[in-house]
This record gives sequence, structure tokens and C-alpha cells, in this order.
Amino acid sequence: MKGLKSLLIISMCVLTFSLSAQTSITDANLKFNAGVELAATDPMGAVKIFEECVALCVQVGDEAIETKGRAEKQITSIYLNEATNLYNSKNFDAAVVKFEESVKVSEKYGDTDSKDKAVEMITTCNLMNGTANLKAKKYAEAIACFDKVIAANENDAKAYFYKGLALKGANDEEGMLAAFNAVMEEDDTGKLASKAKSQIGKHYYNSGVAALKGKKYAEAVPNLEKAIEYLGENAKILTMIATSCKETKEFDKGIEASLKAIELQKGDVNAVAKLNFTLAQIYHAKGDTDLACETYKKAEVGPAAANAKYQREVVLKCK
Repeated sequence: MKGLKSLLIISMCVLTFSLSAQTSITDANLKFNAGVELAATDPMGAVKIFEECVALCVQVGDEAIETKGRAEKQITSIYLNEATNLYNSKNFDAAVVKFEESVKVSEKYGDTDSKDKAVEMITTCNLMNGTANLKAKKYAEAIACFDKVIAANENDAKAYFYKGLALKGANDEEGMLAAFNAVMEEDDTGKLASKAKSQIGKHYYNSGVAALKGKKYAEAVPNLEKAIEYLGENAKILTMIATSCKETKEFDKGIEASLKAIELQKGDVNAVAKLNFTLAQIYHAKGDTDLACETYKKAEVGPAAANAKYQREVVLKCK
């Protein structure tokens, strides 16, 4: 009798479980459909419905695997879409928050594709925020945005480039040079590397020109030499090096710079004459009168002619 009673109890439990499972899969499907219907008007409200659907599917087990997967995809898609809508409306700060939520939800439900898209868009939002702040000359805010991008991907050359511009605006010379050098390391053959190299060259050029104008010749020379390293040989920069070297008494370096400048200006008679005048001054300062006389003679062309002739005939009394 006891055995029969136990068997009856077990049978009732199995029947109850079976009926429960049938009811749950039906409920799960109904819940899913309700979420789809609500998603059009209230996406985040639909998320709650889909979450309830997932919970029901877990109770049902294997029979509800497909429905569970569809509900989870709906959840991750809604988070990603909501964040994307904020991005499209240019509300980048709010978009970042929503994309970060999207990453967490995608991780929870194992949606790698949605997670990767959200991570990529977080970077895009931070870059957009950073460039907007850079344009508005809010350099500290811009740097903070670019640092977030770099923290996520330390090889992001674009973030380093814009950070370099922001640091330049903030007058952080050391930081700027470090950022632009990082661009050249990460993008050594691309357009950004070329732009970064140009930025560094212009920095040294401007520093050299300022030093020359302030008659800080010893400071001007290394800055102008660095400018050539990044910008390439340029007659104008070489002439400024030569002029500075005459004052610092680095005569051989000044002569070398002048000769290079003359070579680069071949074909422009007046420009060459002016450069020869500078070269003659260096020879004169060095004490090489014969070469000074010879070079002043070459400078007796165009606007420099009268002054060169005066130096040769009156000052040096050249034969």
C-alpha cells in the first residue's frame, strides 16, 4: 500500500512538472511577442519584458533555448540602438554612457558582435567629444577625451595626434612632442605620421625664429637644426642657421649651411646673391679675407650689389 501511494505521488509530480513546462514555453513565447510589440514605442520598457521572457526560458530549459536566444538578442540590440540614436543626435556624452551599458549587457548575454560595435562607438564618441573641445579651445577637456581613447587602445594614432594638438594649444611642449612622436611610432608610414612630423618641425622652426629675433643665437641654432630634421633642408632655415652661427662663432657650421642654401636656390640669381653676401660675412668674421672678397664679388648682383661692393672695396679693400 505504501509503495502504491509513493508511486501515485511521483506520477502526480511528473504530471505537474510536464504541465508546468508546457505552460512556461507558451508563456515565454507570449512574453517575447509582447516585448516585440512594445519595442516600437517603448524600447526600454520592452527590455524588461524580454528579461522576463529570458527568465521564463531558463525555467523551461532546453525546449526554450531558441526563444531565449531571440529575447537576449532583442535586449542587446535595443541597448545598442538607443546608444546609436544618442550618437546620431550628437549627444556624445549621453551616448558614451549608453554604449558602456550596451557593453555590459552584451557581455552578460554573450553577444560579441554588439559588444565590439559598442566599444568601437565609445572610441568614436570620445574622439568626437575631444575634437569638439579642441575646436572650442577647451584643451584640458579635449586631452581627457583623447586619453580615454588611448586607455582603450594604446596604439590609436589618431587619438595621439589630436592629443598632440591639444597639448600644443595648452603650451605643453614636452607633452606635445611625446604625443606627436607616438603618432610616428604607431603610424610610421601614414598620413598622420607625416602631419605629426610636420607639427614637430614647425614647433622647432617657430622656436628657432623666436630665438633668432630675440638674439638668442645659441638657442636658435639647435632648434633650427631640429626643424630641418623634421621638415627637410630648406634654404630659408639654412640661411637663419648660417646667420646665427656667425654670431655664435660656429663659422664652419655657418659656411656649410650657406653653401647648402646656395645649392638649393640655384636658378634664382637674386636669392643666390643674398646668400653669398651672408656667406661672405661669415668668411670675414672667421678671418678668411680672400674668400670673403671672392664671395662678396659673387654677391654683386641685384639688391645686394651695392652693399657687397662697399664691403669688398671699402671695408676689406679687396684687390
